[in-house]
Amino acid sequence: MTHRVFEHDLFLTVPTLIVKDYLSTLSNQARLHPLIIDAQELYTTVTADGNSIQHYRIRDRIHQWLFTYHVTYFVTMNVNSGGDITTDAYRFPGVILHNTTTCRTEAQGTRITEHIEITAPRLLMYIIYAQARKAHCALFDNLKQLLEKMYPSTQGNDTTRNREEEQ
Repeated sequence: MTHRVFEHDLFLTVPTLIVKDYLSTLSNQARLHPLIIDAQELYTTVTADGNSIQHYRIRDRIHQWLFTYHVTYFVTMNVNSGGDITTDAYRFPGVILHNTTTCRTEAQGTRITEHIEITAPRLLMYIIYAQARKAHCALFDNLKQLLEKMYPSTQGNDTTRNREEEQ
């Protein structure tokens, strides 16, 4: 198994509560994520400290060279008391994506930082990393367009930063 990490950072001119509310439901994210074709909430559990954990079944459409195939996997989503959104996606064969998304009030809007850790078999890591990175960049570009159109305000800082690490 190999491990890779990337981060995505984005500023939106939308209030933080609106951004958090939108991102804290995976079916909302599915509307903007270029690979997801279906997000079905299965059930919700509650932790000892009162946090809700939502359990989903996700179906993706993956385009690879001349082929298109579908992948089904399971995701848990937790919004902790600090407002961080944590998702863990589990996909065969042994692929795990751990995602922590934070939304912080900054200037006239919200700074979103996404930190994704991918664990996958060495032979699959290149394609999984490339597709996850591309899809999440598109997800946040789509989120920015949608929410700033729905909640127009003064033009703010339009910065997006990407970082990656390999371990």
